[in-house]
Amino acid sequence: LDDDDVVVALDSAPHLDAPELWESIFDLIERRLPHLRVMITCQVDPPLPIGRWTADGIVHVVRDDTLRFDDVEAIGVAAARRPELTAAAAVELNRLVEGWPLALTLALMAVDGDWRPEGDEPGIPLDALAAAVVDRFPADQRRIALELSAFERFDDTTAVAIVGPAARPVIAELRRWHLVERTTSGVGWRFHGLVRRALDAELRWHDPERHDELHRQAAVHRLRRGEWAVAARHFDAIGDRAAVRELLVQPAVELFDRGDRFGLGWLRARL
Repeated sequence: LDDDDVVVALDSAPHLDAPELWESIFDLIERRLPHLRVMITCQVDPPLPIGRWTADGIVHVVRDDTLRFDDVEAIGVAAARRPELTAAAAVELNRLVEGWPLALTLALMAVDGDWRPEGDEPGIPLDALAAAVVDRFPADQRRIALELSAFERFDDTTAVAIVGPAARPVIAELRRWHLVERTTSGVGWRFHGLVRRALDAELRWHDPERHDELHRQAAVHRLRRGEWAVAARHFDAIGDRAAVRELLVQPAVELFDRGDRFGLGWLRARL
């Protein structure tokens, strides 16, 4: 910024339900005044022609992937907030929260000063993260958002088949608010790991029977796709150790006893 620049900052702008305000912002930006900078922080795209302005080179959009802390940034934040923590502890906390700045801040507040990466997992206040995600939804949509947390990843087809047709608009809303992201394979969606754990814990608390039913259905769905390890994690989430043993441990033991290296390699590839 130059000394003559004027900055107009709008924080949490999408919560401002005022069409005339957005019209004024549109007119202001369209004038393209040389010393004016407009900064808008929001979780959902505002009602402005972001795509056209980005193509014209007058708008720079910063998304979640850019805002995530890398290890060097995490070490710097930890040094400022909790200087007694080691760099290794800061890096491990950043890994646990997947670089999410808010979650790292909560983690730094939660851990003891002598916490080490090989110690117990830090008690990050997941209820605060869950509330931040689903409190914006009406009751019926909130329930569906909680149910979607039973899946490590999901697409519209899977969600509709297990949760019901009402899942589709909720997924669209989660996407609009950038509360889910594309999976690494580019197929389907996923919650941030900590958010999913928070929502899953809340679902288990409010409706344990539905929680277990969804995990069991998700496990069966993944088995049909040959995704044994994912299915095992779903069974493990509801404490079905017998299913996990039958699914993974017993076949591995039998293959080992027979000396079937090819079969063990195939099983390992499946996991």
